[in-house]
Amino acid sequence: VTIVIVTIVIVTIVIVTLVIVLLVIVTIAIVAMAIVTIAIVTIVIVVMAIVTMTNVTIAIVTIVIVTLFIVTLVIVKMAIVTLAIVTIAKKKSKLFIYQKSIQYSCLGQLLSKYLLVLVDAPLF
Repeated sequence: VTIVIVTIVIVTIVIVTLVIVLLVIVTIAIVAMAIVTIAIVTIVIVVMAIVTMTNVTIAIVTIVIVTLFIVTLVIVKMAIVTLAIVTIAKKKSKLFIYQKSIQYSCLGQLLSKYLLVLVDAPLF
């Protein structure tokens, strides 16, 4: 009985650690994505400012709209990824406890699923 409890405790710690690590990875990916996006927007601003020397207001309005749109997309993406992590972690934790033998394959699946979520259309 003690062994089972210890195993469950260890497994739970492993899962929690994994989820935290993955959340950190996701956050870093999203931050990186946001930085790249901001860089692109900045370039667009500069180009538009040069092109539309007279219509600076139009350029600024367009940029604000584009930035808001991108920020919204990033937030939505982050929410989806977080939900995916929570859902998969919940399902996997049961697998971990009942099928200890496939612990590592579960970890592999978990990582590949998150990477897929991340890689799949970083923005849209």
